[in-house]
Amino acid sequence: MLSLLAPLTNPLAATVVAAAGEAASIATKPFAAFLNPSKADDADDTSAATPTLEADVLSKLQKLFKSVGVPEGERVTLHIDKKTGSITVGDDQPLAAEIEAALRNDTKLAGDIRRLAKVKDLFHSSPLVAETEVEAAVGEGGAVGLTWL
Repeated sequence: MLSLLAPLTNPLAATVVAAAGEAASIATKPFAAFLNPSKADDADDTSAATPTLEADVLSKLQKLFKSVGVPEGERVTLHIDKKTGSITVGDDQPLAAEIEAALRNDTKLAGDIRRLAKVKDLFHSSPLVAETEVEAAVGEGGAVGLTWL
């Protein structure tokens, strides 16, 4: 005798059903929710609202650059590895080692940079690209601006 519930007890069927449910959830989510998600902070989550997150990252980078002595007019290219999450500084930056050490010590800032990179990468990059690059320019008074490459 065949049971109608038998296919649902199969682990593969359960996975397919779960995937279909997730796809339906994504398909019915308003587009604005992708642009301004509002879940709680998490180091691997892209949920923080982008304008607030970006302002926070800019403020913290300004303090970090000032603390390691990055002068006004200097540009710092950060490379965020999509697979490992590691953040490295471009080889052309004389203070690269100091900036990388400061980022390793400030795990909150590093996590925020990774989260912001994920949000920015969502619409601007190919999934085949292994890393995201952002150029931080130190302007007048130490203000920092970001340009996603």
